Amino acid sequence: MRREPTYCQARNHSGATCPQAGSYLIVGIPLCGRHHTRARQDLLGITPSSVVYYAGDLQTRHIKIGTSANLPERLPALARKRKIALLATEPGDIRLERRRHQEFKAFRLHGEWFARDGSLMVHINDLRAKHGILHAGGPIPAVYLR
Repeated sequence: MRREPTYCQARNHSGATCPQAGSYLIVGIPLCGRHHTRARQDLLGITPSSVVYYAGDLQTRHIKIGTSANLPERLPALARKRKIALLATEPGDIRLERRRHQEFKAFRLHGEWFARDGSLMVHINDLRAKHGILHAGGPIPAVYLR
């Protein structure tokens, strides 16, 4: 007998369920990997230390503005596709990332990638001076090579 796939039962603010397959169970509720991690953190009282990061593609010189609660894991995943350098970080979550995307929208190339513009580079240099490179979970080399 063929078994139907189980989908994540997490719901967004409008009540729609997540379209991802639910391969994890939390108290009998199927959840996808992303929602499993969040539910587990909520149940255990873990508050991830997320940062907004600025990563530069060493070949195209484009800059990615992203967010991660686990930067040491995220950067090597990015580096599988391209040679990158971590340029700066600042404490923040998805809301700050969206504000930065809005702030630099004139330089957006596609998705989370932006052209290297003077105002973006000034912002990155200010962050480096103010915060250094923030992350949770250990040291991060300045450059990841694939």
